[in-house]
Amino acid sequence: MTPADIITSIRSSLNQSQRAFAATTGLHQPNIARAEKHGWAVTTTTLDQILRATGHQIIAIPYQGTTAAETAIRVRHALTRSTGDAFRQVIQLADDLQRVSGAERLGPVLTPPTPTTSAQYDNLIAGVVETRLDADQLPHPAWLATIEPLNDEWQVDHDDPDHAQLRASTPPRLAARGVLLSAAELVSV
Repeated sequence: MTPADIITSIRSSLNQSQRAFAATTGLHQPNIARAEKHGWAVTTTTLDQILRATGHQIIAIPYQGTTAAETAIRVRHALTRSTGDAFRQVIQLADDLQRVSGAERLGPVLTPPTPTTSAQYDNLIAGVVETRLDADQLPHPAWLATIEPLNDEWQVDHDDPDHAQLRASTPPRLAARGVLLSAAELVSV
């Protein structure tokens, strides 16, 4: 994650406007906006000031894949640019989490992701994380409970004509969120 992504993720997790976040961190609001939107070069001193003021830390863990927070940022960019690879980003997260086991799966999903601009994709990310954590009977980060399940079911693969069979093959955590996706889609080949 870039420093801009870290700042955006922290601000989002606190549910603060840029103005409120500036007051919390002691920075000027225009600098927050520049960091988030224009990639303003954030110094380690400034990043440390933000982390301390908000009660966050950066922790290095031995992990080579994408995190839930990075995935949400990439999905948001894919959706706003209509690149068509939003789904691929979530599958990459599923693959990366599958490659690690036990408590090593927790690190990449602890940072709350920023909203993707799509409740469907927010629930897809959350459901994938829950499914992977459940495989090792791991606890769930608190941010998962903040994502409201979809009111109407979303069939991710619109080409699947057998709705009942798709529902039956969907992992329980995804189905509970209103996301219909065959478990086979979450398995790398």
